[in-house]
Amino acid sequence: MPATCESWNVRTDCYELEKIAEPIDEFDVDRLSRIIKGSVATRKRYSLEYDLDSANEVLRALGVALIKGDRPTRKEPDIKPDKEKPTKSIKTAREGLRTIKDIEEATGLKGRVIRGILRAAGIAKPNTGWAGDEKWYKQILKAVKKAEE
Repeated sequence: MPATCESWNVRTDCYELEKIAEPIDEFDVDRLSRIIKGSVATRKRYSLEYDLDSANEVLRALGVALIKGDRPTRKEPDIKPDKEKPTKSIKTAREGLRTIKDIEEATGLKGRVIRGILRAAGIAKPNTGWAGDEKWYKQILKAVKKAEE
């Protein structure tokens, strides 16, 4: 049955509670060093990042031969240049066009309500935003008034 000792569950027959100086099981240093060296070799083979200093520090503490080799170089990610955005702004493209503001003034409805009506009617938003020529304005005004009824 486990006993609790400083928030760790510890078995009652463990060597700390029995006051035995050394652990009961043997520690296989060769196996651990093979695991560490194999891990570093695998990461080298697949060009993955690895920490040679940390691996050698553990191997040094175990008292086994260190891993020799060159330092891995961190690969720089391929960064694509940003696409150039068009210099023509929507504001300059909308000069002289009728907008939702004009329809607001004509109908007394808010812009978000008008845009909702237009979306529900299946009218596509032009490239210049909700703005268009006089023909577009009359078409939109007719659709909004029809939806109000």
